[in-house]
Amino acid sequence: MVRFLADASLRNAIVRGCLRREPTMDFLSANRANLEGVPDPAVLALAAQQDRILVASDLKKDHAGILWRVASGRRF
Repeated sequence: MVRFLADASLRNAIVRGCLRREPTMDFLSANRANLEGVPDPAVLALAAQQDRILVASDLKKDHAGILWRVASGRRF
């Protein structure tokens, strides 16, 4: 099963709407994961550790580089 993690930038209403439409979806909200104020590299590392796809609404140019580092097991 595909698992998702919502970044703090993603409105909680989106997570709730997804879960309302598909209640069996494994979609962890940023609120439940206590991600408010957590730096992006740590959020990506958490998603990788939990085998989750990170869903965010703020596209930052550094996400690709951070994701590469997490995926390759490199430290920050």
